[in-house]
Amino acid sequence: MCKNILLTAVLLTSGLTATATETGDTILNKTDVKEVVLTDADSVVSLTVKGTKDDPGYTFHYEKRMSADAVSKIDEHSIFGFDLFFSKKRAKNRRLLEDELRTGGLSYGFVTAIGAPEGLDIDMGSSYEISWELFNVYKASRCGHHAVSAGLGLTWRNFRLDGRQRFVKTLDGISLADYPDGADIDFSRIKVFSLMVPVSYNYMPARHWLLRFSVIPCFNTYASIKTRYRNAEGQKVKDMAKHIHQSPVTVDFRVDARWHGVGLYAKYSPCRVIRSDFGPKFTPFSTGVSLFF
Repeated sequence: MCKNILLTAVLLTSGLTATATETGDTILNKTDVKEVVLTDADSVVSLTVKGTKDDPGYTFHYEKRMSADAVSKIDEHSIFGFDLFFSKKRAKNRRLLEDELRTGGLSYGFVTAIGAPEGLDIDMGSSYEISWELFNVYKASRCGHHAVSAGLGLTWRNFRLDGRQRFVKTLDGISLADYPDGADIDFSRIKVFSLMVPVSYNYMPARHWLLRFSVIPCFNTYASIKTRYRNAEGQKVKDMAKHIHQSPVTVDFRVDARWHGVGLYAKYSPCRVIRSDFGPKFTPFSTGVSLFF
């Protein structure tokens, strides 16, 4: 199949004129051309130049047969020398995954609690997590369909109770307690902030499709409790507590399926959110969408 690359020439200032030279190995030197068509078919490379500012009907055509082991390279830059972000760089047998450093993407999901005790009813509809992978370093296989990667990112998790009980911090740790009589309940939640180091196996079965399986160590650097309600007298009450004895290091297992940079994911951690000697036992499970990976 032929591959046509259509390049629109940059218009120069009106003081420049079209010139043609045949010095040394130079076959054509033209400025201010209107259209250039480069064709590669059956090892024959042809170049067609059409139109100039002074002669719209001008045409130049050149063909050359390439050897079977010839190597071709395509590179395109703007007038300032930067790669054009809309350039379509194509080559035969291009690998789907490459050795490279990539900026990461965003994930948004809903969280629930696995193995929670009675009374700890996490509302998955209002409990959420946001993850941001800052970057990933990829090491691809020779065939270009497989790669391992490692990176760095941030995660915020929010566990919100749905029910008549709330999180409270006591001298013994974190526990569940009833709201005062007559209280108008707003919410009670635990929030955890983590630094994550995702290590992943990536498989790209076809262009634009990606499957990823990740093991994610998480360093939980901050956590807090926040509860809001109105008491029987109608006064707003806000309880806030920090240093809630969260597990300092946990591990998540995540599966992603993506198409054109948009995907779905599921993530589970067998590790407790609160340390075993300081609070109720529950582990997180989440699912959601990812963008721009």
